[in-house]
Amino acid sequence: MPIDSLRAAQRGGDVTARYLEADLKVLWGEAARLCAFPGCRMGLVRESTDRDPKKALGEIAHIVADSDRGPRADPSMPADERRREPNLILLCPNHHRLVDGQPNTHTAEDLRRWKDEHVAWVGNRLTEAVADLGFAELQRLTDALVAQVAPAVASVAPPIPPGQKLRKNDLTLAVSTKLQIGSLRFPEVQEFVARATQSDDGYGERLRAGFRERYEILVDSGVSGDGLFEEIVDWASGASTDFDVMAAAIAVVTYLFTVCDLFES
Repeated sequence: MPIDSLRAAQRGGDVTARYLEADLKVLWGEAARLCAFPGCRMGLVRESTDRDPKKALGEIAHIVADSDRGPRADPSMPADERRREPNLILLCPNHHRLVDGQPNTHTAEDLRRWKDEHVAWVGNRLTEAVADLGFAELQRLTDALVAQVAPAVASVAPPIPPGQKLRKNDLTLAVSTKLQIGSLRFPEVQEFVARATQSDDGYGERLRAGFRERYEILVDSGVSGDGLFEEIVDWASGASTDFDVMAAAIAVVTYLFTVCDLFES
């Protein structure tokens, strides 16, 4: 979810004054914009209507309290670690109020476990969705992106080892895992782009140019590392909570990452 939309969803003022933007991007991306409370998984983004813009409903809960007297407080934790992504969990408003209102029932250990289990569940759902990904899903995702970009001429460098590229761009195991999921459909994405280019000579280049333009905008604004990856996937999917759409976005980003159109090599 873009940072400007996230701002309005949080309680207590300006989000960016309290959290690093990269942490917010990773938090929302790994949670797939769903509540991490067990059994909830409420979608935390509401689509725009003819009267209102898209709305983010998610709230950030601290696993260990931000203050020494808050819910699940632990004065021994350094203050600068309390606002970092490992100590944050994404919840719907109801469950945020619940866990902070009953901190002895919902302990820090519980919240950490919920977060780990939710991230693992998201990974499994994405793996399933990518495994079922077909040309129709890729067509729906990429057509809207390609339509926004004028024809461009781009050169594709030879692929480099993914591990080397991960290190060069400060990408962690979390992104590596998503790239592994996306790579399950690399041949299909490659074939799709080739077929689309046969019927529309500029299709592949416009697709690359659109992603590259978004990448450069984000880099120029200071986004990097895992936050940059999550923001690109989020942009490509339209901040969707539909796993088929997210799977298509991850597969296309993985393809472009592998053929060196995205991220520094």
